[in-house]
Amino acid sequence: MKFILLSDLHIRSTDPAGRMDDVVAAQKDKLHFILNYAHQHKAIILQAGDWHNSKRDFRALAMEIQILMKYQTVKIYAVAGQHDQYYRQQNAPSNLSILFHAGFIEHPGVFFENDNIYIHGCGWGESMSEAHHKAKSLMEVENLPYQILITHLPIAQEALFSTHKYIDSKDYLKKYPAFNYTLCGDIHKSFLTTIRGRTVANTGPLVRDGVDEMFHDPYFRIIEIKNGSLESDEIIEIPHTKGEEIFSREHLDQVQRRKDMVEQLHSIEDEKNSDVGSKITIEQAIASIIEDNDIDAETADYLYTKIAEGESNDQ
Repeated sequence: MKFILLSDLHIRSTDPAGRMDDVVAAQKDKLHFILNYAHQHKAIILQAGDWHNSKRDFRALAMEIQILMKYQTVKIYAVAGQHDQYYRQQNAPSNLSILFHAGFIEHPGVFFENDNIYIHGCGWGESMSEAHHKAKSLMEVENLPYQILITHLPIAQEALFSTHKYIDSKDYLKKYPAFNYTLCGDIHKSFLTTIRGRTVANTGPLVRDGVDEMFHDPYFRIIEIKNGSLESDEIIEIPHTKGEEIFSREHLDQVQRRKDMVEQLHSIEDEKNSDVGSKITIEQAIASIIEDNDIDAETADYLYTKIAEGESNDQ
């Protein structure tokens, strides 16, 4: 039995800042390629959340439905990411919930009896302990099934930035031994970690919407399960234009400046919290960064917004 594994898609109806190509047209081509590949190889698609970039982008939904209508024989199982849910309300109308209700996508929690494979799911905000409890209970049956988990947990091999909170992939595999193969999403960084025959993988984003993803080449994994074991695990690159050709140089420079300023802010905040810098206020830190970097109004607004977000999260 074959499965196509996809992490975050972030389907959208608008072009991200800094992209010089037609992103909407590019993602249509990618969707056609994936769905046609699944049809040709009789593979089931598993997707790990953040199918959409915006939970109620109905123009994107209309575009998707026209494509999905052409591949109704292709089975798709997915979980919700934070971009798919309306304030964590799973039953509230959203792009993904409409696709679920229309039958284009199905929820995990399905057992393929003939092939003895069970597909679990744990979307954003859902209980991982419940999913693992179910998986452990299936380990007690006589004919042990091959167990796959689709999840939006933030699993990674390493931190992507200094304050990054994530679940280490090796720690994850040690903590949840009942799953044979885990497909994860949320973090836009592809990886594969395998320990003693058990694997966790992230294929990275389909739609590249930021400079951090410039050197990511979109792909999916296709795995085949036979007789209760992993027969093959292959990467299939999705046709795309290289990141160096689709991101503007101006955008890349602007993003790097913003990163440098945020790092500078963190350094000043650390100093402020120490005895040496106890008299430095957050307002002084902001003013210092703007003055030292000759900041334009748009970038200054961005910096103030990031600071306001941080303050609201602390409350």
